[in-house]
Parts: sequence; C-alpha cells; structure tokens
Amino acid sequence: MSERTVELMARFVRHIAAAAGLAMIMPALQGCFTGVESTPMITDRDLKRRNVQTAAEAAYLDGVRPQPPRQWQAGKRFRVTDNRIRLIFTPGVEGAAAVMPDSLAGTDITLTGLTTVTGLTGDDQVQLTFSDADGDRLVYRPGLTIQAFNTDSTLTIPFAIDRDLVDSVGARMTGRTFWITALRRFDSCGHQTEGLRYVPVTVTDVRPGNANYPLSVNFVDNAAPADTSHVYMTLGRGATATRNFGTLFSVTDPRLRYPRVTDDTWELIKRSRIRQGMTPDECRLALGAPNEYLKFPSTAGMVERWTYGDGVYLFFEDGVLTRFRR
Repeated sequence: MSERTVELMARFVRHIAAAAGLAMIMPALQGCFTGVESTPMITDRDLKRRNVQTAAEAAYLDGVRPQPPRQWQAGKRFRVTDNRIRLIFTPGVEGAAAVMPDSLAGTDITLTGLTTVTGLTGDDQVQLTFSDADGDRLVYRPGLTIQAFNTDSTLTIPFAIDRDLVDSVGARMTGRTFWITALRRFDSCGHQTEGLRYVPVTVTDVRPGNANYPLSVNFVDNAAPADTSHVYMTLGRGATATRNFGTLFSVTDPRLRYPRVTDDTWELIKRSRIRQGMTPDECRLALGAPNEYLKFPSTAGMVERWTYGDGVYLFFEDGVLTRFRR
C-alpha cells in the first residue's frame, strides 16, 4: 500500500471520528440551558391567571358606564382634577368669563347649556357651556359634529370627573361589605399606609378621586370601625383602567377559596409576608402577580423565578418557595 493511500485512509478515519463525536455532542448541546432559547414565553394572559380576581369581581361594576352625551342635561356636574382644564375653554366667547378663574381644581363645574356653532369646516359643531362655583361662564368646544355628539357612547371632559358616574358607583358599593385585597391604602389624613389584606371592610361612600384614578372608595375595617381609609379606583376597560374593582376588592371571603392553606400561612398572607416552603398560589396571594415570570431547567429540576417591580425575587423548585430576595 502506498504512502499516499495510507494518508488518505487516515484522513477518512479522522473525519468519521469527528462526525461521530459531533453526533454525540449535539444532544448534550440541545439540552444545555442558555437562558434565552429555552426560556418559555410568558404572556400577559399567563400573568393574569395568577391574579386573585374572579369573574364575580371582574363583572361587579360592568353595568356602570358613563352617561351617553346625548342624555346630558343642564345641571350635570363634573369635579375638576387639574387647573390645566383652563386650557380647554374657548376665550372671547360672548358672555364667557373675561378672565379665566385662577384655580378650578377641587371644585365642581356645572353644565348649563348646549348649543351649536359653525366649525372651521362649515358644519355645525357642539358647544358646551359650564358655570363654576362663582357663576363664571366657561365655554368648551369638543370639536364634535351634532351627529357625532348624538351617536358617541361617551364624551370625556379633560381634567374632570363625571359626578354622575361617581354616584352610580357609590350606589353599588356604599354600605356593602367586601374583602379588601389591596395592601396599600390612604388614611383619613391622606397618608399612604399598609393594612391587612383579605379582611372584611364596609364602604362608607365613594367620592371623586384624582386625574389618574377617578374614584376614591372610602371604607372602615369591620374589626376596627373607627379607622377610616380609602383606595383610589378606576373604571372601565381602557388602557388606563389599571385599578378596577376586581384588583382591590373581593365580593366573597377569599379564605374560603383556599381551604388547604393553613391558618398560620394565611396570617402571613394577610400581612403580605412570605416564607420558605410556601406554594406559588400562596405567594401570589401574599404579593400579587409578578412583573416577570421565567421557568428554566437546573440541576435540581425545573425552577420558576418571579420578579417584582420593587426588586423582589422569588425562586420555586418542585412547586415550593426555596429562596427569595427582598
């Protein structure tokens, strides 16, 4: 056999060995976790499943909606939340205030009339007239044609809260007992505090809130009726409806939904506390849904990592909390 033939055969053997080695290595590489491709995509829907909210809470205020503008009548009131409302009023209109009031925030304006004016395009547009607490006349032109005004289901007055909507929510909630699921609330002096969760409270009234949260729900803890607190709430299904009824209250005792949770663990949950050995459901009840949820393999099996916006990390192995950082 020639020297050239021997060299070619040796090279062929090396190629076969390399291919065989690669075939053995590939499954191992496919099983390696890089932190990117093996991490399952967790959607908003997955996170919402981890909320305490049930269908009963989600639907509780579904029937409460703003009054269509075509039903508005003189005397309808709006609570002003920001002095920037002065920017929406049209100056120089006959009979309107010569000088815009310095401060309107925290006061009510009242609808006094609805007329039409000719718009820039030549069509008839709506003009709304309000009066403030001093009787000044304020004119607002929302840029709507009469047809749009009569067919639109809602019309929002910028920097203002519809008092009729507040009253409608109050009629559904005032005097009723719910179980509060929110940790943070405000005391009677307006200071933010933290209280027990999943305890019965009775709503005393509902008032206009602020620019971000139009409803202020006032309540007393049934175990301490002398202490008044309130939480801010949103309404509806829009992008800004982030603190609806279902994220703040339960219509039934949440404890009844979790009979397997021990009494001592439930006491921790009420105080938004966690400890090693708790289940994901128990941690979710205590802290709420995480901002980020990842599931990945490790030498100990599948690990879940929950991340919260305040820098809290929770790690679960085999369905129990093994470690966390606060």
